[in-house]
Amino acid sequence: MWRLAVWTVFLVGLAAVYYTGAAPDALSLNDAYSLMGFKSQIWNDPYASLSNWKVDPAVGHACFWNGIKCADLTAYRVSSIQLTGLSLVGPVASNIGALSELRELNLSNNGFTGAIPAAIGQCTKLTVLDLSHNAMSAVIPNELGSVVSLQKIYLGYNQFVGTLMFPSSLTAMTDLSVEHNNFNGYPLDILVNLKNIVSLNLGSNTFSGVIDSKDLTHFNSTLKELLLGSNLFQGPVPSTLSYLVGLEKLDLGGNNLTGDVPVEIQFCPNLYYVNMSYNQLTGVIPTVYNKLQSLSVLDLRGNAITGTINMGIMGCTNLTDLRLGENQLNGTIPGGFGNLAYLSYLDLSGNRLTGKIPAEIASLSLKTLNLSSNLLRGALLEFSSSLVELDLAENNFVGSIPQVYDSLPSLEFLSLAYNSLTGEIPSQLGNSAKLKTVNLTGNSLTNKIPWALASANMALFSVASNALSGEIPD
Repeated sequence: MWRLAVWTVFLVGLAAVYYTGAAPDALSLNDAYSLMGFKSQIWNDPYASLSNWKVDPAVGHACFWNGIKCADLTAYRVSSIQLTGLSLVGPVASNIGALSELRELNLSNNGFTGAIPAAIGQCTKLTVLDLSHNAMSAVIPNELGSVVSLQKIYLGYNQFVGTLMFPSSLTAMTDLSVEHNNFNGYPLDILVNLKNIVSLNLGSNTFSGVIDSKDLTHFNSTLKELLLGSNLFQGPVPSTLSYLVGLEKLDLGGNNLTGDVPVEIQFCPNLYYVNMSYNQLTGVIPTVYNKLQSLSVLDLRGNAITGTINMGIMGCTNLTDLRLGENQLNGTIPGGFGNLAYLSYLDLSGNRLTGKIPAEIASLSLKTLNLSSNLLRGALLEFSSSLVELDLAENNFVGSIPQVYDSLPSLEFLSLAYNSLTGEIPSQLGNSAKLKTVNLTGNSLTNKIPWALASANMALFSVASNALSGEIPD
């Protein structure tokens, strides 16, 4: 009998060691009922993701419901809601505001509609708000400014409207992403208090105005991503871009920016991505870009840039993607491209380049090469087997199509249209299973259309305006 008593005392003592949490109380039960109010507004839950959301007064909390976490299992208060990619549809209910211990709310990649509830301002401990990739609309509620703990806000890919009003109180914010909405007005002046911002993504809205140079000076060296692409900004690129010494990713593409291609980014040594495409930039490509040793992507397409392709770019030895198409570049293609050993995408189309394709380009392990719509001449080269897309259309190339083109294993797109090519079409060109587009229009090719090419399952096959003979294969 004494042994049983000792054993009982031991178990009680063990429980005292391992169980220190209090029982669920009215606050944790209130969290559960608040979540049920949130669930009641969701009218489509195709995967029954919320099927175990059921209040059990005997349990008294929601900590083990799908998508719910409680940071402290001694208090049983809801700290995180993670319901991403579940195809849930309905408004975000105001019951969310009753979750006073909520730190993270992630409802991304669903079908939520309507406005952000003003009650969100009651979640004063919230640090992460992710409502991206939904169908939400209306303006951002002023009450969001009450949540001074917010560090990351993701509202991209919705239908939000109005001006972007984020009060000065949100000084802890590091990430703000509102891309692909319908915001308007000039946003940068109201963001000057974001001293700790790391990533700022305002792309694909209708923001407008001249980028004020002083607005960029308020961001310190912590800013790594400045994404303003696909808006209506105008005027020159501010020289104060040089203040952003910690910048790694810059997107100004698809605006109405004017003036010379900015040299100031030379003072941003960590840049790996620069997109200034489809603006109205002029001048030449700065030679000082050779200082950007981390640069991987440079996109200057669709501007009015003149001059030659200078050796400054050839100093960016980590480039993988270079897009200079649709400008007014002239001269020859420099042989220095051989320095860019990691280059996989090269677009020089739609310029006024002359001369021959340098052999150094043929030796690169490119996946995409677009030299179309220039004034290039000479014979076609044999390119790397890594090519997926090859576009040499609308030049002055002569001679025959190299036989090796029929053995490029990854080739999907081939356009040699509107040149002065002669000879026969390589007989095995259609044997590549991946080849979907072949455009040989407007040359002087002779003899028959190879059976393998004509019978291949392609999206586009054109040999019009040549000197071919014989029957068209079935």
